[in-house]
Amino acid sequence: MKVVRDIAAALDYAHAHGIVHRDVKPANIMLRHEERLAQLTGNAEYTAVLTDFGVARMLEGAQLTGTGATIGTPDYMSPEQARGQVAQAASDIYALGIVLFEMLAGELPFTADTPVALLLQHMQATPPPLTIKAPNLPPDLELVLMQSLAKDPENRYTTAGQFAAALQRAARISNGQ
Repeated sequence: MKVVRDIAAALDYAHAHGIVHRDVKPANIMLRHEERLAQLTGNAEYTAVLTDFGVARMLEGAQLTGTGATIGTPDYMSPEQARGQVAQAASDIYALGIVLFEMLAGELPFTADTPVALLLQHMQATPPPLTIKAPNLPPDLELVLMQSLAKDPENRYTTAGQFAAALQRAARISNGQ
């Protein structure tokens, strides 16, 4: 969960500065060893860092791609991006939800033989229940994840920080805290 919280914090910062990443995926997440923290705690301490802002765009800036063009990786692309609409903060939240699904289930929620078929699944298919792959997963955690994967961006968390906070609450509830 720390990886998702760290990336959510990075997205919150980017979004607050008017930047949408547009390609959140595991290949763009690096772990940075925090030597000073490791020395203080005696544990290996890492911070997840979001990289490759090369396809990012300004929220209010000029559109960098032509109408109908898509930017991003189909496995992690939001339904609105799949439809060729402009990516927004909610698009990054969806992609982070896909990353979390993959972390918890060990596989992506959608697979297909072609990129077009995969994009159609992002637009139309319901993600499979996580409890099939991770039966010990707390139900509250799955509810939080599924909200991040809502097809309509208006039904997702308003900010990446809200998504991370909801995950933290669900984890605390599952631990009886």
